[in-house]
Amino acid sequence: MKCNRVELENGSIYIGECYKKRQRHGFGLQLFTDGSQYEGYWIKDKANIKGRLVRYNGDIFRVISALSLYSPSSSSPSSRSKSYLIIFWEFISIVQEFLIQNKLS
Repeated sequence: MKCNRVELENGSIYIGECYKKRQRHGFGLQLFTDGSQYEGYWIKDKANIKGRLVRYNGDIFRVISALSLYSPSSSSPSSRSKSYLIIFWEFISIVQEFLIQNKLS
């Protein structure tokens, strides 16, 4: 299902495929308020390990591994707010990115 454009509570904008209730699911692009952007795959509103983050300063990172965590603010699992933390990144220089793009085309 295509969502087109969804504005998230934190001010970020998501453009891409969705699941029930407009959850990010499938391929999409998220534009963050600081100018960074994540392009890649999502599963039930969580970033998947197949993606790329381009920071506001131009640094490019490829997601290697990600971990879903719960906020420690509550002791009850049902009332804990979910957060998502991507923990391993691989820095890709502009030259490496150019070479990767040319290999894929």
